[in-house]
Amino acid sequence: MDMRLLKKSGIRTLLLIAISGMMLSSCAGVYFLGFGLVRVNAKVPLMVSENKMGKKVGTGQYWSLLGLVAMGDAGIQDIAKNAGIKEVSHVDYEVKSVLSLYARATIYVYGN
Repeated sequence: MDMRLLKKSGIRTLLLIAISGMMLSSCAGVYFLGFGLVRVNAKVPLMVSENKMGKKVGTGQYWSLLGLVAMGDAGIQDIAKNAGIKEVSHVDYEVKSVLSLYARATIYVYGN
């Protein structure tokens, strides 16, 4: 057997293994304090201020597909502005994920 062919084949195999490993490890995910491989459906507090509990609420979302594409607008400042909130009292974070393939996060901003 030609040694050059063996070296090329070995490099190709190594490259294929490396790329496969990177692809499989980049599952869809959003920042979350807990983790569930099969399914996640949780709502947790993200931030609390000293302001009084708010009566207004604004939301923003972002999502991720296979960890390759992520889109959305969930910035607290933009959410508060769009909801007419001038003083933020607290922020909650909800995440839903299925089989680590698709993940969606919703940010809830409360205030007055």
